[in-house]
Amino acid sequence: MAFETLKIISQFHLYKMTRICYVCNIHFSKKANYDRHLLSQKHKKREISSDTMFQCKVCYRYFTTNSNCESHRKACIVSNSSTIHMKDNTKDSSTTLVNTLLQTIQKRDKQINELRKQVEILIEKTSTNNTTNNIQTQNNIENQVIVVNSFGNENIEHITDQIICRLIQTAPFTCVPQLIEKIHFDPEHPENHNIKITNKKMNYAEIVRNNKWVTANKKKVIDDVIQKSYNLLDETYSDNKEVMSERRQERFESFQDKFEDQDDNLHRNIKNDVDLILINGTNQIYKPLKI
Repeated sequence: MAFETLKIISQFHLYKMTRICYVCNIHFSKKANYDRHLLSQKHKKREISSDTMFQCKVCYRYFTTNSNCESHRKACIVSNSSTIHMKDNTKDSSTTLVNTLLQTIQKRDKQINELRKQVEILIEKTSTNNTTNNIQTQNNIENQVIVVNSFGNENIEHITDQIICRLIQTAPFTCVPQLIEKIHFDPEHPENHNIKITNKKMNYAEIVRNNKWVTANKKKVIDDVIQKSYNLLDETYSDNKEVMSERRQERFESFQDKFEDQDDNLHRNIKNDVDLILINGTNQIYKPLKI
């Protein structure tokens, strides 16, 4: 139905766009061709002789003989009536098409509004659920009591031989600071968060002792964690060196020699690294920390 209507409209549009020379009885689809024809000698000659020609009173075309004009006039009357009828039908079809489209648009708008309302309801429910879950999670965290181990009595059950051997083999000269970080600042083991440095300009650190935070000499704290970590590395290496390649054994033993000989550069680098780890790791300690 809609396709036929559009087809009629298109044909009618083409009909309106057609240009006709009534003197020569010729149709032109393009204005340029029509204008060029008006300047042609053929047209001018017929235009001069139009006074002796016969004209159709319906469409104003000219004919050289009266019989041709009469024959055309009968057909022209029918054609003109059909054109008028076509205009009326086209107008009615166009109106019907427009009304159908408007109804479709209104129906779609209604569906969109209903979907929008459903989405808003879902968003509100999701937001409410998230808020409830966040409140419950926060309450669980606040109600959780973490017993922090005293400094020197850390839980190292999660520090397996596999973890330590990996540190030894991949980074022997930085394995001490890395092991300290795994012991004291593992997010999954807050019971070992027993060191913090709140002011990096001061020579003091805070450690947990007998369920209380106490102030301690930062240099001594750093020396203690370095020595404890080295001892753990040394013991694990002795028990597992056979599974390591000779090259990796040589590298770690070279590190051991320098560490035990108190190599200045090595110890300076280790202490600087540990100092930074303690400062940065402080941000991972629960605040306030319940002990």
